[in-house]
Amino acid sequence: MDDAYERLAIGIVEQAVRDYARAQNILHQDLQNEVAQRTKAEIEQFFGSHWLAVLTNIPGNVLIGYGMALAEEGIKQPARSSFEQERRG
Repeated sequence: MDDAYERLAIGIVEQAVRDYARAQNILHQDLQNEVAQRTKAEIEQFFGSHWLAVLTNIPGNVLIGYGMALAEEGIKQPARSSFEQERRG
């Protein structure tokens, strides 16, 4: 696979995992949040699709596990303000 396409594929999958974690965090605070429910369902559908196999050889259930771990980490550690992140990073 061309290097640019490979980076694009990796970026798509990584963003899906981050979006899944974000939806999980929102649902942790508000189970009735319809946008987060829809986002989570759409990403779970993507992780079970043939398109995922085109982008990566990592199984969808493993990616969901990564997303859940990211969400768990986000719940344990409150998000820093963007100012704090810039100052430290």
